[in-house]
Amino acid sequence: MSGQHFAIEVEQDLLGALMAHAGAIERIEADLQPVHFYRAEHQAIYAAIARLANQGRSCDSLAVVDVLEQAGQLEQAGGLAAVVELESASASPANVRRHAEIVIERAMARQLAAAADEIVTIADDAAPIKERIDAAQKRIMALSDTATLGAREPQLVADLMPKYLAAVGERWERKGGGISTGFPDLDRRLGGGLAEGSLVILAGRPSMGKTALALQVAYNVADHGSTALVCSQEMQDTQLIDRAVSFVGRVPLAGLLTGEGLTADDHDKYQAALSRIAAAPLFLDEQGALKPADVRRKARKVKNKRGLAVLVIDYLQLMVGDKDGENRTREVTQITQDLKALAKELSCCVIALSQLNRQVESRPNKRPIMSDLRESGSIEQDADVILAPYRDEYYNADSRFQGLAELLVLKNRQGASGGFVPMSFQGEYTAFGSIFGEWPEEPAAHEKPKRKGRWDD
Repeated sequence: MSGQHFAIEVEQDLLGALMAHAGAIERIEADLQPVHFYRAEHQAIYAAIARLANQGRSCDSLAVVDVLEQAGQLEQAGGLAAVVELESASASPANVRRHAEIVIERAMARQLAAAADEIVTIADDAAPIKERIDAAQKRIMALSDTATLGAREPQLVADLMPKYLAAVGERWERKGGGISTGFPDLDRRLGGGLAEGSLVILAGRPSMGKTALALQVAYNVADHGSTALVCSQEMQDTQLIDRAVSFVGRVPLAGLLTGEGLTADDHDKYQAALSRIAAAPLFLDEQGALKPADVRRKARKVKNKRGLAVLVIDYLQLMVGDKDGENRTREVTQITQDLKALAKELSCCVIALSQLNRQVESRPNKRPIMSDLRESGSIEQDADVILAPYRDEYYNADSRFQGLAELLVLKNRQGASGGFVPMSFQGEYTAFGSIFGEWPEEPAAHEKPKRKGRWDD
């Protein structure tokens, strides 16, 4: 093993300082662990020092020798003379923190070298190349997760107060703690926007506008400077850009598709929208039959390039599991768990679109409920937020709710579930918008009234 992966003298100086200077271990105890030391005898000595410190006892060499002797480890630690010699040649207490950092860094270097050996083995495996790459990435990410100065320890609330107050101040300055969707009413309902590390399910029947809404949220996030990635398994990237141009520039989508019927003003709006969209950190991907491993690889790549605030997957039921041959229930369970884990790993919000069962169509009231989700068990459990757009005009030509949409809040860990966020919907631009003023008080003629007034009444 390379000498760069250990520092024997630094370990010796550190152990000597911890024994010679009372209270020195308090500077590093929460970070440094016995396993960080290269030599087994040094691991045993440090464990004895930490045990004495936890008992509130002196950590001098004689006390350490006594602990080691009782544990039957004195010979392993080099004997009485070796322990006493460490104390007599100790480093300055001012250098304790830096010495501990070096010991930990060298320990991480050894782990990295071991990971590299594992990756070589993975590379020689017979599994498909995508699976091997994903396994290698997981190994490195696992190492990254531990690349801190030791393991986290429980902390007293009083000690957490400075961190907490700073976080509160930041949230209040941003009017909330999340990523803005671009829709103020929705942000308020979600406790300040989309939460980092959360899994949001956007569910609906075909033509309800879930793809349009998800794309619009992704663009809104990117338009405000944060990076968004949209993985579409149904639409080409050029089709997604068509939709974005339509709702950003308010250019009729039908005209964009054929080039007919566009006015001079539409052409001006088209050019302005193109410039605005091109300036936003919005990434598009059009691969079908995505596996969780594919999504992880794409998301990590974007994260490393530009950071990542929001990841949109259109849609959940088109994804396939990493393991072939699994039944669909277990497959969807694994997919949703993987997406939730990815959101936490990358500190982003994952928005996964989901289809609803056909049973919605057979009910007089076609507003979605939680059980309408396909393979609903795992989705309900893993999702932090479940939203479902509903447009009454789609089912009822004479609806009083023309040009309006309800964004039903079926689940919300950030606040109250139930009710809906009122929105407008302009079909010619596939554009959702905020509602200003009163929501129509009369229900649609085909159903009994369930709610009146604004969503937050």
